[in-house]
Amino acid sequence: MDKNIMSNNLIFSVSELSRLLKETIEGSFYNIKVKGEISGLKTNYSSGYYFDLKDEYAKLKCIIFKSDIRKIRCEIKDGLSVTAYGRIGLYEPRGEYSFIISELEPSGYGELYILFERLKSKLRKEGLFDNSHKRKIPFMPETIGIVTSKNGAVLHDIIKVIESRFENVSIILANASVQGKNSSTEIVAAIELLNLYGKTQRKIDVIIVG
Repeated sequence: MDKNIMSNNLIFSVSELSRLLKETIEGSFYNIKVKGEISGLKTNYSSGYYFDLKDEYAKLKCIIFKSDIRKIRCEIKDGLSVTAYGRIGLYEPRGEYSFIISELEPSGYGELYILFERLKSKLRKEGLFDNSHKRKIPFMPETIGIVTSKNGAVLHDIIKVIESRFENVSIILANASVQGKNSSTEIVAAIELLNLYGKTQRKIDVIIVG
């Protein structure tokens, strides 16, 4: 970007700035490769596939347009670890950028997905998903515990949803790695810590593990 744009105190309209950002971003990030894990897959048969590519710390909105689907030679599933080829596109009216994918190569199911499925299977075998163990979620929780990485993009998303649905709710974070060899142990320890907090400090109505 021309340094003069940043130093001559120009005042941009929103549309002018959006157009400038579009030109800069799309001109700089084309024909790139991104590695990540597919999450939140949605299919619109008239337009294409929509999902996120994520790792432990961030996620990226992705689109495969209908015209490019025929180039994809693998089944697209949540939890699949892939290398995607494409370009960054910015939608000016909303100021949102997405990774527009033209090719996709699978590299197996991602570590996050495998760990999640392994933990879910373990808990199911222990009977913890049985109806007898399920508790009714309070209609208006006062305190919500969150188990996730303090540096992950998931935390921001969870807090955003909570604040959009509930007023005056307290949030207690128990930091835990959600990726790697020690993640299962850290998640269990974080849940136990929140349970202890709920018994000794303040009742926790709901615990979210993300």
